[in-house]
Amino acid sequence: MAASRREAQTFAKNTLKLTEKELKLFEKLCKKAFACKEDALHALRDYGNFSGQLQNPAKD
Repeated sequence: MAASRREAQTFAKNTLKLTEKELKLFEKLCKKAFACKEDALHALRDYGNFSGQLQNPAKD
């Protein structure tokens, strides 16, 4: 039971860290000025790719 509780706490802590990191990246993206729609879409695509990497890190 204690191991299960620790596992839940670790999961919550890691999820919070990941969420905060993603929020900082998104806020940075929102503050950026873009020359055209295509530049903005490219940046959003890059954010999505990086965000996905944060959520699903490659396992060696």
